[in-house]
Amino acid sequence: MALIVVALLLLILLAFVVLDSQVGRALARRLERTGLGGPTAPPTSVEARIALLEGEVERLGSEVGDLSDQNHFLTELLTKSNERTAELSGRRNR
Repeated sequence: MALIVVALLLLILLAFVVLDSQVGRALARRLERTGLGGPTAPPTSVEARIALLEGEVERLGSEVGDLSDQNHFLTELLTKSNERTAELSGRRNR
């Protein structure tokens, strides 16, 4: 019985990790866009097309923000690494 409970907990945690990942988010966006019945025809009304474009712009803005944060983090990490390398190099030259 305890083995079943542990297995269920692990499956729940695994599902959470997968669904919270980039792949899970992309899958959710695709399901939202196409629905569960499969691909749909592009909207024909102007209002529907504008709503679709607004959603895409919002998604792209979010992704650009994420990329900006990642770029900032990596830049700081490389700067600190270079400073650390220069500091260690200075100690060895003494």
